[in-house]
Amino acid sequence: MKRRSTATWPSPAAGALLVPLIWALLACGGSDSTACSASLSYQGKAAQATGGDRLAARHAACREWCKKEFPAAKNDSDEVNGCASRCSAELLFGGATATVSCK
Repeated sequence: MKRRSTATWPSPAAGALLVPLIWALLACGGSDSTACSASLSYQGKAAQATGGDRLAARHAACREWCKKEFPAAKNDSDEVNGCASRCSAELLFGGATATVSCK
């Protein structure tokens, strides 16, 4: 005798959790990509950039700093990406400073 599963996917509880998540994604998806601007000071040099939120602006400023530091590197190269990741980590741990303002 075969057993029939009565479970449905997604369950009503999962569906109730998905609705607010989808709403939040749609609400934030149309945000201005230049809503925030960041001024960065890293290793004695400055950079500025904009982003949709505070973190995005800070990361964009790190990328701008790295593009200046490695002018021969392509924009999306491992060298620039690795540098931007190190810069972002330095921001988190106090090795770099950034001032961010948002509209």
